[in-house]
Amino acid sequence: MRSAFARSRSGEHTVVRELGRADDLGPILHLVRDAHAESRFSYIAFCEGKARAAIQAIADDRRLQCGFIAWQGGTPIGFSSCRLGEYFLGTGVLVATINNVFVARTARRSLNGGSAALGLMEHMLTWAARRGAHEIMLHTTSGIDPGRTHKLVKRLGFGVVGGSYVRRFQ
Repeated sequence: MRSAFARSRSGEHTVVRELGRADDLGPILHLVRDAHAESRFSYIAFCEGKARAAIQAIADDRRLQCGFIAWQGGTPIGFSSCRLGEYFLGTGVLVATINNVFVARTARRSLNGGSAALGLMEHMLTWAARRGAHEIMLHTTSGIDPGRTHKLVKRLGFGVVGGSYVRRFQ
């Protein structure tokens, strides 16, 4: 799966490709660190070891997990990941869950940022459908621009089935 979407003013396309090359770790780790720092979870210390292990798990198990990176020219501007499995109380039906979708703040409000977000989502939808998923779910808990996320996923045919609620103890 490789897609070119919008052209930037410099003429460079936004390209989304599957995670899995040996040289993907550095660029995606940088984006994961940025996503964490910008998220509502930024009060939790970032653990590079856990991040590396999560990225490696995606690369090692492409049957049940996928990851994608959005690039503009030679610069990574976004990433996403998705997992496939059975519903925890049922059997025989596969459900995909989107774990992450992130576009760097510097790109987010540009045409390339929109193309990156759309491309990342479309790649995960295609990946899940090709593997026989009955549905795909997205739980948005990062706190990063939820209104914009809502607008994008509604445009892609997602429906609201619940909400995310938080109560802090400290």
